[in-house]
Amino acid sequence: MPSVRCGRHGKLAMTSLKPLERDHGHAIGIRCRHDENDGPCPCSLAFSLWRRACAGSGAIPKLAGHWSGNGTIELSNGTQEPIRCRAAYDVLEQQNKLQLNIRCASQSYSFDLRASADYAAGAITGTWSEATRNAAGTISGKADGDRFQVVARGPAFTASLTVVTRGNRQSVTIQSHDEQTMVKGASIALQRGS
Repeated sequence: MPSVRCGRHGKLAMTSLKPLERDHGHAIGIRCRHDENDGPCPCSLAFSLWRRACAGSGAIPKLAGHWSGNGTIELSNGTQEPIRCRAAYDVLEQQNKLQLNIRCASQSYSFDLRASADYAAGAITGTWSEATRNAAGTISGKADGDRFQVVARGPAFTASLTVVTRGNRQSVTIQSHDEQTMVKGASIALQRGS
């Protein structure tokens, strides 16, 4: 059981009993035991340290779940089309690994983006693939607070992906860095579980 000790006997522990806080869909129970002879042991400070040590980046666990929504895609000829999207994020291994799948379709364009990423010391690294065009490459970037921001690179494609999650709402922005690509970018608004 993960814990943060304070003094010789004070301890903050995670337990499945009597959940006191619900964090990103997971019930967490917190109890603080403290011997007064050891001096002050503020639970709030210990809890903050425990969450920072055990939860990884705040942006990663916020992504977990299934999302859907609408947006706009901008094509290289300057036209814009409405687009419908679905996304799924799996957070694994102590909330430091992420697998994502974003599928979108407009009237004339569709994509199926998959990625697997690791989080460590503020940095995101991993790989991506796009099924409809048989393309693949690497991703790198950072996750901080409510923002997940990476650059996807491949032999013939480079684009930035920014995901901002606030509660059950999420914005996804994709911006191509290549002038020759068919799509300049996309802006998508998603809602969890819809």
